[in-house]
Amino acid sequence: MLNDNSGNRFVSFVDGGIARLGDDGIVPSSFAAAPASGGNVQFSLYSPPQKIWQIQASSNLTSWYLLGIVTNGSGGLQFTDPTISQTRVRFYRALPIP
Repeated sequence: MLNDNSGNRFVSFVDGGIARLGDDGIVPSSFAAAPASGGNVQFSLYSPPQKIWQIQASSNLTSWYLLGIVTNGSGGLQFTDPTISQTRVRFYRALPIP
């Protein structure tokens, strides 16, 4: 690992590749969905630990309803929507609770 005069950190790999390392302690928040077994959808939520999130769902992107509230205890968590088979189309969003 190398440090430059500006405090940037770089890692050199055996194959000749070089990568710049990001800032320590900053976890960007992200919310994603992926297909799971049994017709379910697996959600992943990454954020700073102990951040509280409100998970909402919608079938038309106009009216949203509360699906649940989750607390991210370790920086990342995964969960599924047990009611996904009740609608033909569903959209999701995660809103941070201050």
